[in-house]
Parts: sequence; structure tokens; C-alpha cells
Amino acid sequence: MKAAQNLSLSICAALNAALVLFSTPALAVQLSTTGVGQVLLFPYYSAAEGPPPFATLLTITNTSRNVKALRVRVREGRTGESTAELNVYLAGYDSWTVAIGETESGQPGWGTFDGSCTRPALPKGTMVAFSEAAYADDPYDHSVERSREGSVDVLELGDYGLGSSAPDGSIASKIANIAYNPAGCAALGPDSGVEASAPTGGLTGSALVISVLGAVSQAYEAVALSNFTDRKGDWSLSAPTYSLESAHPAISVVRDGTGRMLRSTWSRGIDAVSATMMAASLNGEFVQDPSTHSETSWVFSMPTRWSYVRKGLAPMLPFRGPYASFGSCDVFHDPALTSTVYDREGGSFSICGMSSPPQRDDLALCFSTTVASFSSGVLLPSRYPSAKTHSASGSPAVAATLGASADNGWLDLMLHSDAVNHACSEPDIPQALDHHLVSGATTITNIDGTTTSVPSITYYGMPVIGLSLSNYVNGALDLGYGGPPLYSTYMSATPLRRSIGAK
Repeated sequence: MKAAQNLSLSICAALNAALVLFSTPALAVQLSTTGVGQVLLFPYYSAAEGPPPFATLLTITNTSRNVKALRVRVREGRTGESTAELNVYLAGYDSWTVAIGETESGQPGWGTFDGSCTRPALPKGTMVAFSEAAYADDPYDHSVERSREGSVDVLELGDYGLGSSAPDGSIASKIANIAYNPAGCAALGPDSGVEASAPTGGLTGSALVISVLGAVSQAYEAVALSNFTDRKGDWSLSAPTYSLESAHPAISVVRDGTGRMLRSTWSRGIDAVSATMMAASLNGEFVQDPSTHSETSWVFSMPTRWSYVRKGLAPMLPFRGPYASFGSCDVFHDPALTSTVYDREGGSFSICGMSSPPQRDDLALCFSTTVASFSSGVLLPSRYPSAKTHSASGSPAVAATLGASADNGWLDLMLHSDAVNHACSEPDIPQALDHHLVSGATTITNIDGTTTSVPSITYYGMPVIGLSLSNYVNGALDLGYGGPPLYSTYMSATPLRRSIGAK
């Protein structure tokens, strides 16, 4: 009898555990490990005037067999305001390409020769200028030139299913057969997404940043978010509401450096998205060898920053710098805290200790998209450089390089610190260096499979994705047959690595 009671209790306990498991939403936004997802984040585009001038080619691919609608949004680099957006329709296994460069009138804009349908229509072979309407009342900079650089985000609006088996006259059928319709995209007609279901993923993308006159190009893969939402997006472009703030449910999944899986709940969808990109520090290589005339620039992109600080919006954590003339500057690195510059032999350097007496030289990120150079050379001409400041508020700030003390090596940049002893800092700077987000209820799954539930967890740093870009110049080479010399420049692009701090 007792054994039967114990068995019954065990069964009840198992059923209760199963009920708890299945009552918790399975969907949770996270960085895709395969580069495929419902959302694509392109950290950088350039249409810089130069010298040398740059342009960018974006490719977005639907790796699934279903017809999909996407929202493509171009964000200028200063505060992340939308400067262009449209809906793109992709058939199964379809790709869409678009170039960002200059219009005939010399303004930044975009254009395509692609046959995929867009709403509003993007005329084939015509560069359409970006718009400054979203920031026309900005007292510091309201010119369309702000959109020379920035980032692009792509969100799946919905899934229409298989085009091959869709009813005649349906959106899915029209998109699947658009290439055979003499009317082309005009046959699509109006669409509010009624026939679509929730996003299912399958998007991937890449970018090529190129300067023809500079004889350089660099390619990179878009960052993908999976499980972004279980709801259809908003097709409307008149008052667009579908954005990175639309993550649903507001739950994130992050795997930290120890192998733990952190599943956190949030009050806002944008915080869940930010959590997936939180970095306590970023590290990567640099090269500035005189013999190869090499230069390195790091690109920092903060896709969610617009939702935390901009004109008319006071900064919210993890950001601290209010919007001012030089942007919204967040102090992120005091070189005195640790030796973070290493040469290729493992030697370390203290930037702070190179002056006598030591002077504070706190670095700051002031823009949604930042191009930080290691030297005074110009690898990527940019309106949005890294900065240095002598104020905890980040203002005033002036442009500054990362200033590595070695010709080559690697750099580990801290994006958060709660240290109290700052040899090169004034007393107010520790709080300015404290960047964090505090979640709601969190389940921690350890590497041994055990789980722990806590009421909250703190993620340290800032939500940032980035690239390290380096070039190598071989000069004029004599090919040995009496012809003209060969001049070559090579460029590489690698993702910056991040460390995740959470407790």
C-alpha cells in the first residue's frame, strides 16, 4: 500500500513538473548560432563621400520554401532614426539585393535591380534618396547626410505558406509566380497581411562594403535573431510600429561564458532583445604595421539604442549619456582599470600610465553606429568616431582614436565596471562606467543539467555587435615582364568577440 502511495506521489510530481514546463512559453528571443532566423541585423553600411567614397550591397535570402513578407529598415548612424523602410516579399528560396550609395543628386540613398516585390515600390535601376523626416526637428543635426552611415534591421512580418499549392489569386500564389506575370509586382495589389501567419524564420543575409576608387571591399554576415516573435507583424508603413520592440513573448535566452543558459523574463520586448547582445567587454585583433601601411577600425553597432536614448527621450539603463551636440556619449572604458592592449608576444600596455602625472582619458561611444580607428589614418571615412571625455555625463566629448600602443596585437575593451579605485579617473566616473540591465524571473540551467530559479539577474555592459576591419597594402609590385606595376590592397572583416557578464 505504501509503495503504491509513493508511486502515485511520484506520478503526480512528474505531472506537475510537466504542467509547469508546458505552461512556460517555449519561445524566447536569442542570437542564432547558424546565422538564420526571424530577424537580421546588419551592423554597418556606408555611403560615405570619402575620400575614398564607399557604397554597400546588402543581400537578404529566404532559405525556406514558404513565401514571406519582411520589413527592411535603414537606421542612420547618429541616433538610429529610421531614414528609409519598406516591405519586401520573397518567394521560397528567393533573395533580395539592394545597394546603398549616392543618388544622381549626390544624396545618400538606395536602389535595386532585383525583381522581388516591395511596398512601396523601389523602382528598378533608380537610386531613391533617404529621408530626414524622422529627425527634422533635431537641433544639432537634421541633414540627410546623417544617413551616410548606419545600420539595417530586417524583421519577418509573416509567412504565407507554400506558393506552389496556394489558391489562385492569393498573395502566396502571386509572389511565387510573379516572374511569369506580365503585370509584374503591380499584380500584387494591396496587402495588409490577412493571409499570412506568424513568422517562422529562415532568413539569412550578408553585406559587402566596397570602395571602387579605394580598391577595397569587405564582406560580413548579418547577425540573426531566432524565436523573435510568435505574432504577425504590422504591415502598415504610414505609422510603423513593428520594430525590435515587438519581441514576443518578452523572454530572452543567453548562454554565458561558463556554459550556463540564462532564460530571463522582461517587462519590455526591447529589453529581451538587448539582453541577447549584452557585452561586458569586446575583444579583437588590430594591425597597424608600417611595412604594410595597415590600418584597423572597429565598428560598434547598437541596434536597440534608439529605444533607450534619443532626442526627447532621457537615457535609460544600460545607457547613461543624455543626447547632446556630440551624440549620446556613454563612458565605457577607463584604461587605468586593467592592461587591455596586448602585442603579439603577450606584452601589455597601460595607456593611462604613459603620461606624468597620469591623466584621465575615458573613452566613450556616442552614436548608434560608431567607427573607432586605432590611428589617425582613414580606413573608413566616418561621421561617427569614438570619443574621449572628461565628464561622467559624456558631454562635452571630442573625437578620439582607440590609441593602441603596439603595431599589432589584440585589444580587450571593457564596456562595464563597478570598480571604485580608478587611478586615472575622477570620483564621479565609476557610476558612469556602470552599464547594466536587470531582468525579471530567470531560470538558470547549469552545464550539469541542474536548474536554479532566481527572481532576477543582472546583465552587464551594453547591447552591441561589432566588426574589426583591417587592410593591407602591398604597394606597387614589378611583375617582371615590362608591364605596369600592380598595386593591391586587401581588407578583412571579422566579428568582434564578446564576454558576457551576468549574476
